[in-house]
Amino acid sequence: MSISLYELWVNETKHEQFYKALASAPQTQEPFFHLASFRILVETFGKKISLAEKVDRIEKLDFLPFEGPIILKDPQVTFHYFEYFGHTQASPPENPHQITFGRWIADSSSRKDLTRFSLKTRKFIANTSMEPTLSFLMSNIAQVGPGDIVYDGFCGSGSILLAAAFYGAYICGE
Repeated sequence: MSISLYELWVNETKHEQFYKALASAPQTQEPFFHLASFRILVETFGKKISLAEKVDRIEKLDFLPFEGPIILKDPQVTFHYFEYFGHTQASPPENPHQITFGRWIADSSSRKDLTRFSLKTRKFIANTSMEPTLSFLMSNIAQVGPGDIVYDGFCGSGSILLAAAFYGAYICGE
């Protein structure tokens, strides 16, 4: 699971209201809209839609003042169009409960990094090895950073030290 940060532009419950609000959103005057390469990603929650339906939703946004080139891999700006259909995937409603549009700002990297330190891939596991998520949370709460010194007198299999080293600390354990 990845956590992402977005600049919310429009959040509506009906398509007509959504398009009207997006057309009048003040963010559409921002310079990145006119100069930057971009892409629009369509995501749905609670209902699967086809690629053709995703393309249709993107084409309905043609009133936006895009001037930069469309680049699907590593553009300067990424926009996201979300539709939320609720929790009942077995029988989703015809129309979404919520339609949201915004500019992607960043993804958290810690979740991706955790898989590198999974207990399943470790060369050595003690019978009390700490889960990597907890180790990273502890290092984050302690605000461990580059150049810090972290000493763990009861390091066991070194889970906390691995997380501290990842954040750039000098580590020592017994």
